[in-house]
Amino acid sequence: MRNATKGNRVRFLLDEEFFEELHRQLCRIELLDPDPLTYVLVAMWLCKPDTQLPAVTVQQGSRSTRVAGRTFINAITSLTQRGHPVKFVLWNGANPVEWPRKLISVPYNWLRWAGSLTGLIRYEPLDSGILRFGGGARVFSEALSFRARSTPNMQVYAESYSPNWIAQHGLTASNHQKFVVCSHAGRLEALLGGFNINESYSAKTDHGLVGERWHDTAVLIEGPAAHAVQTEWLRRWNKQYWYGGDTLPARIEDQGFTQHGSKKQTAQRLIQGWNVGVTIATTNGEPFTRENDIRDLVIERIKVATKYIYLENYALTDPALVAALSKRMAEKKDLKVIVLVTHPKNPYYSTPISWSPMEYYTFVQLSLPRFTHVRIVTTHEIAFGATEDEEQVLDPATAKFVSAENGTFTWSEGGQTKSCSFDDIAELEAPTVMYGPISTDLAGSEVLPRNAANAKKPQWPYVHSKLALFDDQVAFVGSSNWTYRSMEYDGEITAMVTGEETVRGIRERLFEHWQKGLTVDNYATKAAKNEQDRVARRLRPVHSYMLPLSFGDFLHSAEVTLVGSPKAWLYSKATWRFW
Repeated sequence: MRNATKGNRVRFLLDEEFFEELHRQLCRIELLDPDPLTYVLVAMWLCKPDTQLPAVTVQQGSRSTRVAGRTFINAITSLTQRGHPVKFVLWNGANPVEWPRKLISVPYNWLRWAGSLTGLIRYEPLDSGILRFGGGARVFSEALSFRARSTPNMQVYAESYSPNWIAQHGLTASNHQKFVVCSHAGRLEALLGGFNINESYSAKTDHGLVGERWHDTAVLIEGPAAHAVQTEWLRRWNKQYWYGGDTLPARIEDQGFTQHGSKKQTAQRLIQGWNVGVTIATTNGEPFTRENDIRDLVIERIKVATKYIYLENYALTDPALVAALSKRMAEKKDLKVIVLVTHPKNPYYSTPISWSPMEYYTFVQLSLPRFTHVRIVTTHEIAFGATEDEEQVLDPATAKFVSAENGTFTWSEGGQTKSCSFDDIAELEAPTVMYGPISTDLAGSEVLPRNAANAKKPQWPYVHSKLALFDDQVAFVGSSNWTYRSMEYDGEITAMVTGEETVRGIRERLFEHWQKGLTVDNYATKAAKNEQDRVARRLRPVHSYMLPLSFGDFLHSAEVTLVGSPKAWLYSKATWRFW
């Protein structure tokens, strides 16, 4: 789906603000009288009923109401008891809810490979003869939890998601979309971003504080784009009617097209000052012709960027995105490219089976277009059991970059075109493109997460947001990671926001939250200064800092082979292509 709209209002939500706005939206619905066009629609990858929502102040006309913090399920129950319908679509994993009617959801290849992949992919049999793999079982239990506490106005659809290509090749997939649509007597507002409804996703914007490592972003959309988000929810909800059955709830039609709803939707478009363009785009692997509109839109913006490109996520590994960035960096030498990822030495990344080996390829591909030093060591077999190393050191004055793609670096030197594998690169220096955040403890020293001794100290930030900015003109915010599976086959939804004032405001708030006075122009120098202060032990206590990432920060194939098993090495090599 690629649904372009005009006349919207967009508010950027950072970290803790998402859960505040979610609670505020629910409270505003609760204060309304029952109406056919007053309801809440939820679509989540992970949705815990007992998630704690913060206290909020709700403004309804001239009346201001303070609502105490409560659990998500308690807030939902209050709405439904007031007569407002609340409906959930929760991803149920690539597994059947009913056996064997949805047998296609558990392809034969999964069963064939399950034993050999134990440790990489957790799976477990459940009762009633239903086989579910890790995530599906978890989310199904959440659906049961909601159903156990449901009221007549609450309904939960545990949705299976089975992309055709994935079913054929035996890979797992998920519907990773995360959004909430609230209809206030026909006036739609949509929350859309990287957040799941789970307390672990809630963190203060100061990531240097204890227990506040999570970083995420979202947008609150009012206007026609909110209707586009609702249309995607309706598409997913109505999937259950493909399978039939005797206990299905009433089919939901698109209420935005009823006469009453249409008039209210039209009124939104005419509100003065709502001038932001928003395109709602999706990745959907289930249709015969797969939808990859998010990737297509991002690459379109990469190709025309002139001033800067900024991306943040826990990883950047989609080969098509990385190739487009690399090509644009080679074409436009003064284009600033900033990629913020979770620091590779964060324990989330520092094992062989992790994102770090995959991001090694990303780092190489984004560094080569502007390299200042490359040392290549190629090993040749000269006799059975005997090898010889050939070393080359490239100088950018004589060795000119040609391309870096498909794991191969190509350059021209002395009138000849030469190439090598990324795995043959032993040293690589270039202007910094990739960065990662860390935190300090009370003494100003680095703190490594997941350490019993550091349990009550600040942890390194985990960059979970799925955001991209281009030239202060275009912003992408949504559920889609910058990884192959999110770009290719997982269910995803993202808002592409256009308008200089709005996008510049997003960039300024985001950068200031990471470090005071941070701009596109001084990003590299401030990060370099942070690294100097880290080495000299001059970092402020209980604070987060962005550091430049270099070649040695990433695990690469040689290291993985040494410290991990052959299975781990194979996993890191293979998943660069499809994970």
